[in-house]
Amino acid sequence: MKVNTRVRYGLRAILRIAEGHGGPPVSISTISEEQGISGKYLEQVVGTLRRADLIRSRKGVKGGYTLTRDPADINLWEIINALDKHTSLVDCVLEPEVCERSDACL
Repeated sequence: MKVNTRVRYGLRAILRIAEGHGGPPVSISTISEEQGISGKYLEQVVGTLRRADLIRSRKGVKGGYTLTRDPADINLWEIINALDKHTSLVDCVLEPEVCERSDACL
């Protein structure tokens, strides 16, 4: 499955935040430097993840981002779906006419 840049960067960001789970919040600048992602673009991506309730932010000098729940309780599809509403695992989900079996498919 191919994913767009927004999803790739979001996955890299949330994985970095998950690495620090249980510790202090991870800042945008830390993620940006370590992952080689533009800070401005990263702010947009993590904003989307925050609105999807996957991460939360804390303001201030020791601020940054943490997961809203245990990393084991967050699945890949949640992250992908939060960042790209047009992603489907297979073409026939959005376009049933591309598959001759779509009428009988679960």
